[in-house]
Formats: sequence, C-alpha cells, structure tokens
Amino acid sequence: VCRPTQWLELRFVGDRGAMLRGIIARNATGTIVALRTGGLVTLTEMDIDHPQALVPVLTVGLSGQTPARFEDFSLPARVGAKTDD
Repeated sequence: VCRPTQWLELRFVGDRGAMLRGIIARNATGTIVALRTGGLVTLTEMDIDHPQALVPVLTVGLSGQTPARFEDFSLPARVGAKTDD
C-alpha cells in the first residue's frame, strides 16, 4: 500500500500522556495498519475489503485478553522521527 487511495491517521493519548499513533492505509490491493508507541512499531496487513469493515477493528477491546506478541526487529530512528514530523 505504497500509494493509498484512502487513509486514516490515528492519535490516542493515554491517561499519563503516553501517545499511540497509527495510520490505516488502503488501496485496491489491500489494507495495512501501522501503529507506533514509544519504541514499539507494528505493521499488519489486513483482509478488509470495505471501509465499514474497519469498524470492528478500530473499536475492538482487549479486556481480559493477553496482548499480541511479535518477534523483535529493528527500525532506523530516522523513520520514526519522520513519522512524528
């Protein structure tokens, strides 16, 4: 999804000032969700074929569930800094 036809930028601020930033990008070939908080970045390809299908993804709660775990990887600091600009 290098050239999205639709996108949504997300910014959530927690009680203690922690910020979660994200972008959901869509084009004819797929949907990608990128989330960043502190030093953690997640990139997820999703099988979503209509904007309304994003509603359950954006509003799902994790009450009582264990957070997802991902393998470690590295990302150049300049990429995160560019995202913050």
